Amino acid sequence: MTIDELERMIWNLPNDNIVRIFGCLCIKRVLNIFGQEFPNNEYLRKVVENTHKFALGQISEEDLIIHNKKVMAILEEVSKILKLEKTNKVLAAKAITFAVALVSLPKGIKITPTLKFVTPKNTRLNPEVVWAIIFAIESARDAIGFMKSQEYGKGNYKAKKEEMSEQLKILLQVLRKHNEQE
Repeated sequence: MTIDELERMIWNLPNDNIVRIFGCLCIKRVLNIFGQEFPNNEYLRKVVENTHKFALGQISEEDLIIHNKKVMAILEEVSKILKLEKTNKVLAAKAITFAVALVSLPKGIKITPTLKFVTPKNTRLNPEVVWAIIFAIESARDAIGFMKSQEYGKGNYKAKKEEMSEQLKILLQVLRKHNEQE
């Protein structure tokens, strides 16, 4: 499986909420792998849970915006730490915090001309949401790669490839559950 193939599968998901749920499960998996190693890990878990609830219609967009703003503040903290402590562990913390920030954006990200050009035509999904999730799961793979790398700033390619396989499994589980509920 390639990244392009995984992205094509994401673009073919039934709706934006399924895309969000998939993103949340991918990020939750990575947070679980890291356990308690990162500062604010429990809060990041809570944000992912609330984003999942938002996708299910259980919390409001306003609530999610409040959580996203707090995650952005945490991202700034981690960025400051990275300036002082240049380690792969801090790079991984920044990557996973960035992933949580992306997944918790209620309206997704602003689409650049380049992204618009590569967005599938006639998609029924909101491109802003889909691109936010694609970048979030990519950041999650980066976090895994940094944690398993011996060289500063270089992600472990094999670990990232293995994580992409796990993401595919999650995607298939989400689709199976969605199809069972229809």
